[in-house]
Amino acid sequence: MAYLSKTACNDIYETWTKIIRFICEDSSTAGKDWQIKRYTVNEDDPKNVQYKNYSGSITIDSSYSPVYLPTISVEEATFTLGSTVLTEGVDYTLDKELGIVTFSSGSVSPGDTVDYSYKFKRAEYVLYNTDGSEEVVVKMKFQIYEQETEAHIRLGAAYSIDDSGNLTLEEDTNFAISFWNNPNNLWIFSNQRRVIIVVESEGFYSIGYAGLTLRLCLPDEYKYPLVLTASHRCKYDYSEAWWHDEQDKAYFPLHRGYAYFDDTATWNVKDEYACYYVQPKMHLDSSTQINYPSGFPKFFYPIIVSPSWDYSVGAYQGLYYVPASDFTSETTITDTEGNSYIVFPDVYRNDWRYWHAILEE
Repeated sequence: MAYLSKTACNDIYETWTKIIRFICEDSSTAGKDWQIKRYTVNEDDPKNVQYKNYSGSITIDSSYSPVYLPTISVEEATFTLGSTVLTEGVDYTLDKELGIVTFSSGSVSPGDTVDYSYKFKRAEYVLYNTDGSEEVVVKMKFQIYEQETEAHIRLGAAYSIDDSGNLTLEEDTNFAISFWNNPNNLWIFSNQRRVIIVVESEGFYSIGYAGLTLRLCLPDEYKYPLVLTASHRCKYDYSEAWWHDEQDKAYFPLHRGYAYFDDTATWNVKDEYACYYVQPKMHLDSSTQINYPSGFPKFFYPIIVSPSWDYSVGAYQGLYYVPASDFTSETTITDTEGNSYIVFPDVYRNDWRYWHAILEE
């Protein structure tokens, strides 16, 4: 199991106290103290710890139609689910598809088989007020997903990884490995108004851009709270395919600048090679690596990306393909049915390097 350190708890408390008060916007909760409490988890009690094992294969048909991955059950203990009011203390089991994967023509051939497999377990944490009141107005729920085995789904990409962890793609191949690949400390904050998902990060490997490396902003720092205010980018010659920090020079903030969000708090998708853009596809052979020195501090990074064309995003579990025509808002990632999604750029993350995202309900 993944346990929280005292430092991590303090960081969460200091950062999220402001966020929680902003979310609540309620005089009955504003100004109250909050703290983190970890449930006592019995490894043998399936109600506290859930193990999920999935493996299999999917075959691509000639029409490249979306592939629906298996269904999992998720317990909910929040107050609302859509317009339905939930009763506290009652477990609600919801069947949700892991995701939908769409393959582009040329990424795989019709009849090809794509394998997937993973295993995870879940523990729960609760954030509650400490003013002595037995009635909690707003209750935050934490869920931690700890990867038990390496998880990967290879989406038709031809690639190789050298001893240093550099990953190279073949030209014109799509690539994505591991939805839920080795996440650690996945925080799900929820109340009647919205859901926030944030993952603790110690840097990450990425393909298609050099990486977002700033924390979320607080309500008093920027008019669009709960989004990144900037991203770092490096200055390498992109045509040389070494548009990342060299391994022996990877000390923040070397070779980096700032690329701020505009007033709509969006991050535009560009079909070109600049690591301060988010790219939905990899077109050239390239090797990308982000390295942080030992002891580099951890951060909490939500990501909001507003695609300008067809793009892969993450639903509650897994990957989901959304056409650009379904995006109706410049400030949130929302489809025509009013659903919002976690964003997953085409990305490879290895070892203890984690993805990070934000979902608003």
